[in-house]
Amino acid sequence: MDFKIIIMKMKLIILATLFISLNSFSQGINLEFNQVLTYDSVYTESLTGSGNWTRYSDELIVPENKVWKIQFMSPQRGVRVNNVEFDYAIYSGSGAYQGVSIPSSPIWLDSGDILRFKFTGSWNGNGSSWINYSYFVSILEFNLN
Repeated sequence: MDFKIIIMKMKLIILATLFISLNSFSQGINLEFNQVLTYDSVYTESLTGSGNWTRYSDELIVPENKVWKIQFMSPQRGVRVNNVEFDYAIYSGSGAYQGVSIPSSPIWLDSGDILRFKFTGSWNGNGSSWINYSYFVSILEFNLN
């Protein structure tokens, strides 16, 4: 046999083995881009008396057989995923927060995951006051295949 033919057969065997190995370890998850989603909500509410208040945004639920990749969100404090709270704002030490639009690694949410925002504040005045709270989320939605 020719030496070149032997080398070629060995390369084919190695490639076939590698392909079969990689294929058997594959999780079989394919993502197909579906759509861009934008959630933008502003709430206005009247407060009376005095004291602390806590409000939550609507629940944003990832639909069945979908995956979300969050591209941008605001606010960066009080982000809740499945009732676990995260803050993506950086405290500056001077009594203020320096916001960031999103963590350095992407946030991926799976089917059934719930995204919400928590808003807190206090009203220490007489009479009533109006509060505004809002959130914005930009999402890439993928189909699970």
